[in-house]
Amino acid sequence: MEEPIVLVERIGRVGIVTLNRPKQLNALDDALMDALGEALLVLDGDDGIGVLVVTGGPKAFAAGADIAAMADWTYMDVYRDDFITRNWETIRRVRKPVIAAVAGFAMGGGCELALACDIVIAAESARFALPEVKLAMLPGAGGTQRLPRAIGKAKAMDMVLTGRLLSAHEAEQAGLVARVTPGGQWLATAREVVDAIFAKINSNGTLATGKHVSTASSTGGLTPTYTSTFDQNVSQCAVSVVPELVVAIPVLTAHAGSSISLTLTQLTGLLTPSGFDVTVTC
Repeated sequence: MEEPIVLVERIGRVGIVTLNRPKQLNALDDALMDALGEALLVLDGDDGIGVLVVTGGPKAFAAGADIAAMADWTYMDVYRDDFITRNWETIRRVRKPVIAAVAGFAMGGGCELALACDIVIAAESARFALPEVKLAMLPGAGGTQRLPRAIGKAKAMDMVLTGRLLSAHEAEQAGLVARVTPGGQWLATAREVVDAIFAKINSNGTLATGKHVSTASSTGGLTPTYTSTFDQNVSQCAVSVVPELVVAIPVLTAHAGSSISLTLTQLTGLLTPSGFDVTVTC
């Protein structure tokens, strides 16, 4: 019986997802990305889990997209099947913090997967690169967008246009990696980061809020507006922004068919990013 291509482990409030295609150095094909996305969403919906960790093996976090699987694809194949967008972007729907624990190669799509996580912990053996240019291609899973935000335009252009490989320490100095850990301690260090997070923050809702505020601040998404149209006469509405935060907003002229338009900062008094579900109960 074959092992699953994604292994899921729950340790306390931590959900650990391990990419498990060691013979292919965890090359990211459709089946693996489907399984990864499904595992992440299940853990994200588990109230007993507060932080997720994505990791691979000692030789490779993920050596890139499975080039052999894509060899005969045409542009229309990619477009019709919604390649990448359909399952590679599932990680963006995860509200809880996601830590990438990286050892060995994080090449191409593997580097882009690490970039899509919120914190990257690297073993000294970790190597990061976007070598698609050597195959007359460009990074297609967010690398051209996320990498400049992480390490700046100059270094990102160097990596994208030359395929330059960064060591773990170079990646840390550039800002791609948060911490470098010696030997085989990359997963243990990720657990230490999780413990430090839990020591400060106990609420899953607060964890999600912190993640979205930080993410939005790096993408310019801090000016959301909420608009609501009422189908009946009301005198007061309760506005729920996150599970732990409900505020009452008095509505002076809310006749049937009227509407209000407020920024979430006005609604809550907080600098709240887009991406939250806003519910108005009248």
